[in-house]
Amino acid sequence: MTPKNLANRTIAILKKSGNPIDAAGARRYFKDYDQVYFCGVKSPLQQKIERDMYGIVKGKWSVSEAFQYCSFLIRNKIHECKNVGILLLSRYHRNYPQNLFQEADKWLAGNYCASWALVDALCPLVLTPSLLKYPDELRRLKRWSRSKNLWLRRASVVTLIPLARHGQYLSTSYQFVMALSKDKEDLIHKATGWLLREAGKTDPARLQKFLLAKGTRLPRTTVRYAIEKFPKETQQRLLLETRPKDKTKNPRRKKQAKHQLIRRGSQ
Repeated sequence: MTPKNLANRTIAILKKSGNPIDAAGARRYFKDYDQVYFCGVKSPLQQKIERDMYGIVKGKWSVSEAFQYCSFLIRNKIHECKNVGILLLSRYHRNYPQNLFQEADKWLAGNYCASWALVDALCPLVLTPSLLKYPDELRRLKRWSRSKNLWLRRASVVTLIPLARHGQYLSTSYQFVMALSKDKEDLIHKATGWLLREAGKTDPARLQKFLLAKGTRLPRTTVRYAIEKFPKETQQRLLLETRPKDKTKNPRRKKQAKHQLIRRGSQ
């Protein structure tokens, strides 16, 4: 069974198993402008199909064949096909080659994983284990964080999340959050908040200290995500103390405030 043949079989099974109602339901989790396409196969059935496909090649394929299989599927426009490819490739994480990050770079930059859901599958299952094996790839993540491509930027953050959850790469995580603090995309605000929240699970004191020092420079969505695991009282205090200092960002309000000061001075 070649990677291409198994990929074609997978596509056929997924299309046959699809349900238009479930496809429409999945689509509701994305913006109208997002180019995501579903055939309507729910996650449990996707996982079963992947297990069946893996059962065919178990003990016969190397990571090279698994990568080719994933590469075929990830170039298919259907979301479920991409996801099944990622799931099967993740089984070979102990044998990931050093060039895997380079290939993932092409997938992300080429918009083959152009949704938060696919980025959030690819990163922990494929990129995080690869980073642990090849820590020099952190330089690539730093380049991704400066990319114009939204999915590369989100991947640079989400790849660190499983590590931060276990107290690894904490300093790097905080650096990435600050590097992306001025990003205008909501999906980045959510990702950096998620990263901070996970970093705080092993060192909540460090997270509080960071938010008190830098929180006024972070998007409010980032702060809200970051503090979700704190007690309610702590959340309220941090929301208050990280509020941006300048409350008159609107030029019109600034002008009005200036005129009021002038009038008071002349009275």
